[in-house]
Amino acid sequence: MKKEFNKILKLISKPYMRILPGNIAFSFMMALIPILSVIVSVCGMLNLAYPVISDKLNNIIPSAVLDTILTFLNGNGFNNVLLLIVGIWSASAGMDALIIASNVMYGYENTTYISRKKKALILTFLIILIIVINLGILVFGNTFVRFIVNIFNLTPIILLLFSSLKWPIAVILIFFILKIIYTAAPDIGIKSRYVNKGALFTTIFWMVSSAIYSFYVTNFANYTMKYGSLANIMILLIWLYLISYIMVLGTAINVNEYNKNIK
Repeated sequence: MKKEFNKILKLISKPYMRILPGNIAFSFMMALIPILSVIVSVCGMLNLAYPVISDKLNNIIPSAVLDTILTFLNGNGFNNVLLLIVGIWSASAGMDALIIASNVMYGYENTTYISRKKKALILTFLIILIIVINLGILVFGNTFVRFIVNIFNLTPIILLLFSSLKWPIAVILIFFILKIIYTAAPDIGIKSRYVNKGALFTTIFWMVSSAIYSFYVTNFANYTMKYGSLANIMILLIWLYLISYIMVLGTAINVNEYNKNIK
């Protein structure tokens, strides 16, 4: 165990590993507002009031982070398709950085820019899918299932069962999407079983770290004293950097698992 930990520590001490999380976090920042704006628009079409949306988002996004995000959303939805395209393209730069770093860690040469960009865009949509799963199951799942129960006159036990299982369902789906991302990111063909540990680590620690960070910001941190009017922006950036760094750590764990099994 100690030997494996030292190998992972050696991987994450590389210079590019210090740059990668910031690159991914910045890319997520560029895409976050356009993506959430589209979600607000879709919810508006479904007659979900804006205050209800913000209240439900608070279930899966740290409250201090959510307050910052909501300042950019006016409740009227998203009307600029071009901005969404730019946001997704910017977010793909983070996945492009993940592909390059994965190739370096696995000891494989990078493919051409066009090939990497196409793959990066696909991986970006998978990240967006994780956001949609969180919103669809954890936030709006009960509303949707209640609607189905009422329409088809089903037993209310179904709603109770869904409420009990929605977290495990979301965790499992996110885990498998992360497996796809970690398997596809390097240009070398690797078997999906080698990314199980990293995907599980990222899934669990994304949720745990968000909860801990939210508790810390709410009860202990005083960013306003340090950063003044920029406090909310700093809270958002630190949260994005935190979840990006966890994703990088997951990659390092997968590389160590791969090297251990092929040697």
